[in-house]
Amino acid sequence: MPPLLPTVGQLRQAVGIFVEHAYKDAAIPPAVTQRVAPLDTAADEAPVQPQWFETQLQNNRTSYVLRLGHRTYPHMKLVLEESPDGTGYFFRADAHDRHLHAPQGSADAKALEELRRVNLRLVETIEQAWAKVRIPTFRQYLRQAVERSAQSLKS
Repeated sequence: MPPLLPTVGQLRQAVGIFVEHAYKDAAIPPAVTQRVAPLDTAADEAPVQPQWFETQLQNNRTSYVLRLGHRTYPHMKLVLEESPDGTGYFFRADAHDRHLHAPQGSADAKALEELRRVNLRLVETIEQAWAKVRIPTFRQYLRQAVERSAQSLKS
């Protein structure tokens, strides 16, 4: 049986947090507004629909991607990633900047290093905000797996 996708309400909350931190007081681009438009009319308790996302298949696991970007970098993504145990999905903010390269010591390398710093801070901020409202993240998944493992060792 395939893992259950999160509810629209949970996705709506995750998108809201992402966008709040990614754009602060800046206008949200029309392309982003269009990508999340299906959430406007869906019921909170309904499951999210795969057709609302870009779909990625890697190692027989499906991920669902919304390109939400941020004020200076349009490629950052919200990802629904299938948990390693296949029981559900967790949310991940993906900077989507690892594929970028610049010659060492060049002005481009310095700019890219700064972009990666900004992206990393934003990813951490978004995922911490998600964790505060109990939106599942990979860190939470790992923490729970460690706790389950510790419990089984005690048994």
